[in-house]
Amino acid sequence: MAMSMEELMRGALEQRASDIHLKTGNPPIFRIDGSLRRLDDDMLTEDRMRELHKQIASPTDIAKFEKVMESDISYMFEGIARFRVNVCKDDGDTRIVMRLIPLNIKTLDDLRLPPILKKLCQLKNGLVLFTGPTGSGKSTSLAAMIDEINRTRPDHVVTVEDPLEFVHADKTAIVTQREVGH
Repeated sequence: MAMSMEELMRGALEQRASDIHLKTGNPPIFRIDGSLRRLDDDMLTEDRMRELHKQIASPTDIAKFEKVMESDISYMFEGIARFRVNVCKDDGDTRIVMRLIPLNIKTLDDLRLPPILKKLCQLKNGLVLFTGPTGSGKSTSLAAMIDEINRTRPDHVVTVEDPLEFVHADKTAIVTQREVGH
């Protein structure tokens, strides 16, 4: 039985999946504790992939995808969870990968990150680059640093993101988040 995108997202949350992988010719796949688990669902067709894409993307995002065959967006699921979504073509087949972005931002202490990062958050100027493979914690670490500044300094923080992932509510600071292309 073919699931809707909403059913897939709910299932991923219930099973504590970090990612949802959708690819033409495969059933939906969840990444749970680092391992891929194929669902007992119909094989995804190209038409079904287009239908699933339309359930989470704006007409503008769909038009961009059809033009350049790649799209990075974020999707807020009913105030329950946020997903970073990459849609691309792989050997002519559509592929959608959705990474779960927690709504609650962990602190630097929660993440047990090196104390030097707190010191970086006290600096008034500079540029911080985080690099590493997918899933290594770059976005989570940067979100914790922005939250540290947001909680402790009466400053204006501006982010430029592609796509917007963690959403920061103003605390002591004002946080302006800009998404490339929007």
